[in-house]
Amino acid sequence: MTNVLAHHGSVATALGVHFLTATLMVVNGLLIMRETRNVAAAPETPAPQPAYRGSGRDRSVGFAPFQALAR
Repeated sequence: MTNVLAHHGSVATALGVHFLTATLMVVNGLLIMRETRNVAAAPETPAPQPAYRGSGRDRSVGFAPFQALAR
């Protein structure tokens, strides 16, 4: 706003730029509040994990597509 008035711009332009900037800041703040709001608490007991079927050698390879090559 000050920059517009310092360069001999109109008051209407200065207020318009000020209003637009203020509106964008409010929208940005609302989006940040929405993104960082609390989510539902996680369940107390973890979900059961499927049993691992394989030998220790398969587990040591570590990357599934290469497990068949390690045999």
